[in-house]
Formats: sequence, structure tokens, C-alpha cells
Amino acid sequence: MSKEKKKIVIIKPTMTIPRYHFNRTLELADEFEITYIINSAMVPFSLEKFCQKNHNIIFLNKPLKKGFIKTTLALIKYYCFVIKYLNNHNFNLIVVDISRMCFLLPIFKGKNNYVLQMYTSSVGKSKFKNLVFDIEKKFNTLFFKKILLGTEWMIREFNLYKKDNYIVKWGTKALSETPKLFNSIRLLYVGTLNNRDIYKTVEGLSIFLNNYKGYDISYDIVGTGNNFEILRLVDTIKSNKLENIVHYHGFVSDDKLPYFFDKCNVGVAYVPIKDYYNNVVATKLYEYFVSGLFSIATKTEENIKIVDSTNGVLIDDSAEGFSYGLEYINSTLTKIDSQQILKASEPFNLRTNAKKHMIPLYYKLINGD
Repeated sequence: MSKEKKKIVIIKPTMTIPRYHFNRTLELADEFEITYIINSAMVPFSLEKFCQKNHNIIFLNKPLKKGFIKTTLALIKYYCFVIKYLNNHNFNLIVVDISRMCFLLPIFKGKNNYVLQMYTSSVGKSKFKNLVFDIEKKFNTLFFKKILLGTEWMIREFNLYKKDNYIVKWGTKALSETPKLFNSIRLLYVGTLNNRDIYKTVEGLSIFLNNYKGYDISYDIVGTGNNFEILRLVDTIKSNKLENIVHYHGFVSDDKLPYFFDKCNVGVAYVPIKDYYNNVVATKLYEYFVSGLFSIATKTEENIKIVDSTNGVLIDDSAEGFSYGLEYINSTLTKIDSQQILKASEPFNLRTNAKKHMIPLYYKLINGD
């Protein structure tokens, strides 16, 4: 007779990137019974795909709100629902994704085994807004004893020395098993356009092509953003006459992403080198590496830790920097080995990390070791 599984509930007001979060917890579902309570989603996702044995999703499907007052009221309603649900169900561990009003849970349902998860600081171009949001996060941490963090840097940034801090090691799931050939450059960017300056990568490609006329290269850009960012990107593609080389696809659902990871061989991990990005976990790079792609990445502190000559090239956050990266890749193209990238990417593999790190960590959190 199999033992009863420990029960974990994840309180996540807004689902951001379904493939990251659900793929992680699906790896835990053989060991634990997982339940999500989600209020809203930034992108559509398939309940049928992710609701599996021991992996339950309660999705309230509320529209995303804008503005401080509307967002706050929506969160209060959500946490009222969560509190009522917790009154009628018992869980061994309650994982709380950080948000503005999450302190309500330990106040109104204090006698529970909580752990707060906070994987990044605020990332935006406005220093003032980042400061306000981070103060908000710091306030919420006061109500939790145990905290899951993305990097050790966050302990210092949020003054969490007196907390029980745990650095998570998730990694990502491969989106392609197709061996990559490196007889040409096939660039791929997957992610948001907001505050990323992706248009500069197109300018950098234009600089590169001015020196290498007729070079065999393509660039697929997948993701969306606000109207300003989309128009700036599209205008940059047109003004540099790169419509036949750079293809902007907009939002693409997770189930269609493997096509691009099969097709391309160089992943673009481009963010401005600013304080608010410098210590963010390089999840996008993990996804490229475990799918066998080489990478061109800006020199953030976290990217510097994992990019070397076998799996990528580090660049400055400018059009000239991106052009330099392309020149470097061109000069070493025949030496790049997709199998070597895959072999070295084992530390970023989701299944490996779930078994070695995350399952033992969740048992530790449940048992209070």
C-alpha cells in the first residue's frame, strides 16, 4: 500500500509564464499532491494540458486589472477566496508567491506552514517604481519566516539575514531534442519586448550585415510587449530593410515554441546591463542550453556565471555589442558542438534539479528539518 502523498498548495495570483511554473511542479507530482490557486493569467494556457494526476489547478480566470486601487481590490477578493479555501482543506505546505497583499494570509490564517517565494527583484526602467515595488516586497517578507529565493544576492538586497532562506535550483525543460547544425546562424529570441531593448539586436544585425553582404542568417523574434515596444521593433526591422531576414512573430503559445527551437541554433539572451537585471536568474539561457542552442548574451552578473566559450558569447548591451557577438559566432561557427552544449547543460536540466534539489527541499520545508 503506497503512503499518502504530502499536500502542497501554491498561491499564485497571476500566472506569468505557464511552461516555467507548471513544468516545474509537474516534476514534483510523482512525489507530492500539488494544487494551484490562480486568479489571473498574463497569457492563455491549457488547463487540460497541465491538470494531471496529483497536479490540480484552480483557475478563477479573472481579468487582469490595471492601476493601484483596482489591482489592490482584486487581490483582496482573491485572498478572501484563498482563505475560505484553506479553511476547508488541509495542506502540509503553503507556498505563497509574493504579491502586494500576500501578508493577509499569515495574518488571517496564521497557523499554517507557509513559505514565501520571491525569485526576482522589481525589473523596470523607472528607479522610483522599482524602489516602491521592492519596499512593498520587503514589507511582505516581514510576515513570513521561510523564504524561497532566486539568488543569494536577494538576501542582502532585502535584508533577509534573520529569515530561513533557501536558494532554489529549478532549471528548465528542453523544448527541442533536434541536434543543431552550425553551418549558418539561425537566431532566436523568446521573451517579452518590454524594457529589453530588443530593437538594438536588429540594429546590431544590420551593422554585421553591412560588413558581410549576402551572409546566410535569419532571426526569429517571439514575444510581445506594449504598443511602443512593438512599433519600435517593427520600425527598426523596416528601416534597416531586414524584412526578409528578421521575422517578428508576436505572441506564440507554448505548444508551438518547439518549432522555433528545432529550427534555430543561437539563442538571444539580451537585456540591458542595469542594476535591476544584473542579478536575475538566467532562465532564458537555461532554456536555450538544454535545447542545444549556442547563445549570445549580455554581460549581466548572472549570465557571466554560466556563459563560456563552449556555449555562448558575452556582449555589451548595444547594437555594436550585438554585432561583435555575431562576428565572434561567425569566426567560431564550425567549432560549436551542440552535443557538448547539451552535455554541459545538465546542471540546468529541470528533471535533474527536481530530483536532486527541489524534492528534498520541499520535504525539508514540510518536515521542518
